[in-house]
Amino acid sequence: MELKIKFDKKISLKEFDKQIPRLVNYFPPEISVLIKIIIQKDFIEAILSENPNKRTVERWEWDLNDIAHSNLEDYFKTIN
Repeated sequence: MELKIKFDKKISLKEFDKQIPRLVNYFPPEISVLIKIIIQKDFIEAILSENPNKRTVERWEWDLNDIAHSNLEDYFKTIN
C-alpha cells in the first residue's frame, strides 16, 4: 500500500503537522509507516508506505535524506 499526497508550498507547518497523523491512520495500526518528503518545484509531495524497517517500534518514521540540507523550513510559513 502506498499513499501519495501533494501539498501546496504555501501550507503552514502547523497544518502540515495536522495532516500527517490523519494520513498515517489510513494504514492498519500494526503497520509502521515510512513518510518520504520530496520537494518539487510547485508542491511538496509526501509518500507514505509500509516501513521496510521491520525492527522499528515507531508508528511512523520520516525519510528526509533527499532534503536534509535544503532548509525545509523555507517551504513552510512560520506560525507563532
